[in-house]
Amino acid sequence: KQWNQRRVRGTKGIDIIKTSAEDCGTNPSSPSKTAVVSIAGMARSLIATEDIHSDEVLLSLVPFAAVLGSDCWASYCYSCFVYIVDSVAVPCEGCSYVQYCSLECRDGDRVHRNIECRQMDKFRDLGILHLVIRVIHRISFELTENDCNEIHDLQDVLPLLPHDSDTRDLMELCHQPEAKSEILKYDISFPIRVVKSLPQFCKTDVKKTREIIATLASQLICNSSTIMKQSLVHGNTPIGSGIYPKIALMNHSCYSNIVCLFNGKVATVKTTQRVPQHEQLFNSYGVDFEYDSKVERQEQLFMQYNFKCSCQPCREDWKRNQTVRNAICMGCNSSIVIAKGTSTCSVCKISLTELFNVLQSLEEQYHAAYKCFTRKEYDATLHHLKESQPEAHLTLPDALLLDWNDLIKKCITAIHIVTHS
Repeated sequence: KQWNQRRVRGTKGIDIIKTSAEDCGTNPSSPSKTAVVSIAGMARSLIATEDIHSDEVLLSLVPFAAVLGSDCWASYCYSCFVYIVDSVAVPCEGCSYVQYCSLECRDGDRVHRNIECRQMDKFRDLGILHLVIRVIHRISFELTENDCNEIHDLQDVLPLLPHDSDTRDLMELCHQPEAKSEILKYDISFPIRVVKSLPQFCKTDVKKTREIIATLASQLICNSSTIMKQSLVHGNTPIGSGIYPKIALMNHSCYSNIVCLFNGKVATVKTTQRVPQHEQLFNSYGVDFEYDSKVERQEQLFMQYNFKCSCQPCREDWKRNQTVRNAICMGCNSSIVIAKGTSTCSVCKISLTELFNVLQSLEEQYHAAYKCFTRKEYDATLHHLKESQPEAHLTLPDALLLDWNDLIKKCITAIHIVTHS
């Protein structure tokens, strides 16, 4: 695809190639906050088009396609993924495997009704291929709406789609050639039969159908999201997987600046720290420097996503137990490391007494916020944390700033869980 490109300068010296709105569209959920861009040497990404504060909602999305884990079929709605109790469960009319929270969810689940219901036992252990089948069914439905009667190659779909469609975003996501080669080694005759039962694919030859399935599987392996049931008591429990093309555009950092929250299969993306204009929005691909060593993070990311992470925590090998105070001089704005005996800035020689007083006040503010958090006073916690801006006085990886942002993330998650429980 030839992008209509213009260059802007990132605040960290990154050349950002910003695509025009006609090509990629702005984020429909928050059009003034983010944009889809191509970054030199990287895949397309999401960047902030203006300064974004912590605890801001950027996206609220339903998945392009999603599958509920087979171990959750008996306790969650097969359509919207909310937890249901037996007294309100609506059983599937054609099989005994799944249930729904309402007649609306049951009657609206055309994928299950059309291709899954009579052979549900064969879908139980399909893994990523189950999600592939649901993605192809969604593509097939969109092709029907665009008067396309048959398809022989996924690239044929692109000219039929609007520039800002989720299907276009999906098919332009990166894929793993190694994963595709592995999938082609296995017997995928059942997924092939299912796909070829769809009107647009019935004339596609078997070899090409295998290629389509393997290509999509290799994309979904590294771009799908794990859908979580979030609980204050039990933590995060995976209940399914889905593909959210806008979320998949975000690159990884071992110190992410957003958090994904789930209500059923609806994903909400909120910022957990301030994101300056032109900075990227970073998601976590399942590892975090606070809990995993650099070696563990690098191994897991390379094994699952086939890349070597070069985020700031990996480049500088941050340690979570770091106690060094990394501050910003109030006189010259240079970064300074405050060690025992430090009294003046090594650059401008200004006295650091005023800075020390500010840092002491920030520490008191944090401890007051933490006490509110332990009492489950989450709104008061956020009020304490958002009242001050430690970013103006501290620079990463300062221990207080890390704790500050971590508490914001925990508080945002806790409020979401309480609100939707």
